[in-house]
Parts: sequence; C-alpha cells; structure tokens
Amino acid sequence: MNVSVYSDKVSGNRVEIKNVAGAKNVERAVEYEYRRHISLLSEGKIPEFETRRYDAEKDITTTLRKKEDEPDYRFFQDPDLPAFQISNARISKAHKELKEVPYDVKKRFCN
Repeated sequence: MNVSVYSDKVSGNRVEIKNVAGAKNVERAVEYEYRRHISLLSEGKIPEFETRRYDAEKDITTTLRKKEDEPDYRFFQDPDLPAFQISNARISKAHKELKEVPYDVKKRFCN
C-alpha cells in the first residue's frame, strides 16, 4: 500500500509499505505512517521516496530500500481512467444507503 500526506501548502512523497498481514495491521500501519509524515512535515522535512516494512510487534515502519524517483515505483496512471472528483453530497448519499455494519449490530444487541 502507498501513503502520502499533502495539503494546499505542502506535499509529501509517497511511501510504499510492505509486509502487512491482516486488516487490523493495515489500519495500524497506515495510522503510524500518517503520524510519521505529519511529524516530518511539521518539522519542515519531506518524507523520502522509499519502501518501508511494517513491524506489528513494535507497531512501527522501518526502511527497506530508498527510491530515487517516481519511476522506481513502477506507478503509472492508466490513460483509460479519467480523473474525477466526488462531491460531499454524493458521499453523504452513499453513507445513508449503507447497511448497518457488524460493529453497530453488536453494539445494539449487547447494550
């Protein structure tokens, strides 16, 4: 998976994360990497292009290898897929159409 943080003022580089097993660890790896990027950007540093691995026991990511530039990722935009914007109204509509998730069902029946 890839993580990058950007705003109107600053843009970080994409970091690829490998060796993540299980949905919970995906969430934890992304959260850790997000916090790491925010910390670096707040110090005026830009995260490097690199591939990192997730260590579930320590709940951290560590460098596997550095990337020189974008082509090292073999990431290419698909010319057949146009860019698009999703409006807040469309997101709200989709949210209202979602069925109750298992966590909410459990919460409803256990309380």
